[in-house]
Amino acid sequence: MINHIEKLYLLWAKIHENRRHMETCHKRTPGLVSVCIPNYNKGKFIGDCLTAISYQTYEDIEVVIVDDGSDDNSMAVIDKFIEDTKILSTKIYLPFTIGAAWAQNMAYYLAKGEYVCNMDSDDICCPTRIEQQVEHLKAKDLDIVGSDFCFFEKVLPTKPVGMLEQTGSLQSKSSYCFGTLLMKYEVIEKTGGLTKEYIGSEDVSFIQKALSLGFRAANIPELLYFYRNSSTQRSKIFHFN
Repeated sequence: MINHIEKLYLLWAKIHENRRHMETCHKRTPGLVSVCIPNYNKGKFIGDCLTAISYQTYEDIEVVIVDDGSDDNSMAVIDKFIEDTKILSTKIYLPFTIGAAWAQNMAYYLAKGEYVCNMDSDDICCPTRIEQQVEHLKAKDLDIVGSDFCFFEKVLPTKPVGMLEQTGSLQSKSSYCFGTLLMKYEVIEKTGGLTKEYIGSEDVSFIQKALSLGFRAANIPELLYFYRNSSTQRSKIFHFN
């Protein structure tokens, strides 16, 4: 039997849902994948990242880049990409650094797509990555899809890595690599995106929150993503120094 508190909650949820769909900012473009890329001082690598996106076999994409106050040549590389490509692009150059989590959120909030796709600005991915993930998400009725990945430095290795080990304040492991994720925009709406509650492990916290809310997730057991191994990657800065 439903008590008065539960009735009030159900009424609030119904009102909230109706209001949410009245807001123009929540209107999604069906089929569009928004590739959300935060960047900070990755001018040496972001060109490779954007080139990988331009090679995608999935045609209905947009690129949303939020530069987090870089003081290298990142802006010049980004501008050149936008000038040379026909891909729909949105760029924001922040006047100062706000941190990776909030820069990622800003990219999410600017996205217009039915789906959002994560991409670190120093990583690259296979040309079929987005196409395979969208197909897998639809076929398996999922909300979030990741993939196998492997680390690389200058030359791409062939050995895939299926698990990224995370340490720090959460003291946990995640079988999902944040950079590989493609998800329904609803996941962002319901989770609110990333938080700074666990600095250095914001990605793990986000994944755990999404799963705790009941979103369905799975990895494609194929190597679709290449994770750059460098001294400036956040996992090394926060967890291995």
